[in-house]
Amino acid sequence: MKINAKQKKQEQGFSILEIVVMVALVSVAFVGIVKILNKTTQLRYITRHDLMAEALAKEGIELVEQIRNDNIENADPFATDLMLLGVGDDDTRTIRLDYTGVSSIAEVSGADDAGAVLKYDATDYYQYSTGTDSIFGRAITLTYQDDVNTPTAYMEVKSDVYWEYKGVGHTHTIESRAYDTN
Repeated sequence: MKINAKQKKQEQGFSILEIVVMVALVSVAFVGIVKILNKTTQLRYITRHDLMAEALAKEGIELVEQIRNDNIENADPFATDLMLLGVGDDDTRTIRLDYTGVSSIAEVSGADDAGAVLKYDATDYYQYSTGTDSIFGRAITLTYQDDVNTPTAYMEVKSDVYWEYKGVGHTHTIESRAYDTN
């Protein structure tokens, strides 16, 4: 059986056009996969830091509650050291506070204030005095309420944690109340 020239040419392999089309399709698929991986990495970073911001915001509430509990145990007014201003109908103060105690209390304008930036220290905790600057800033806003219509005085406590990723600010806020149980 004889093979003519046309059949022999078809058996030699792919044409240039077929190869170009195949390379284009593989390139489009590869670019799509890279974009998905990049977006996944960004979401992982944001999620991890948002969870840390939530934990730091909760810690802010717990630190206020601990000071309030210590004041009550020592028979001091419940807002001692926290408000540091006269008792009025609506006194508000924004502070920074860390695990080192009342010595860390200082006025700040908000969680994005330079003075509110938390440092990551050698003991794997966040504080304000020593360590490496972190991406997180925390501010705790206390509003003292002593309404004659309310049987118990209390503080509105709002803990804000701020951080940035690629120029976009993220804030995690937790609110609570600390009651005077004296």
